[in-house]
Amino acid sequence: MRVRLVRPLTIALRQLDTTRTKAAGAYDSEFGMIKTTKDARGNRVSERVEGPEIRIPGQVEDQTWYGLRMFAMGNSPESKLAIVFSYRTLEECGFVDETTKQPLLNVNDRLVAIYSPEGELVLMVRPPGLYAVEVRPAVLSLSGKPGIVIMRFNDRALTEAPA
Repeated sequence: MRVRLVRPLTIALRQLDTTRTKAAGAYDSEFGMIKTTKDARGNRVSERVEGPEIRIPGQVEDQTWYGLRMFAMGNSPESKLAIVFSYRTLEECGFVDETTKQPLLNVNDRLVAIYSPEGELVLMVRPPGLYAVEVRPAVLSLSGKPGIVIMRFNDRALTEAPA
């Protein structure tokens, strides 16, 4: 049985490159955190190194969609977000490990933008962004495989030190 998303959008992510982040000296191995600083305006700036942007069909959960629309206007009453991905779509896009069958989406991946299925920008996530704090397969299908993967985002990565 294939799980189908009701209102899929295109989700743009940038994945944390832990190897390059450590090589750049942006990782505090004593505390296990990515270093952050503050810019001239006092905004927190992360020193993390990310891979190229990836785009995957996904669905924004309704209960957080309205709060996210306010986030784009500078008003952030709720800066948490859940996105659901079809496990099969992740497999087709090459985002499932062949051996472990686990999704290749990770905690600390950053949400960049959300696009319509036609490729039109729906929402650009303002810096510093929203970061994955949970990635988990859910809802077993009749085949015994996960039907969906839930990714929850927050306004600060789990491994970023406060600036």
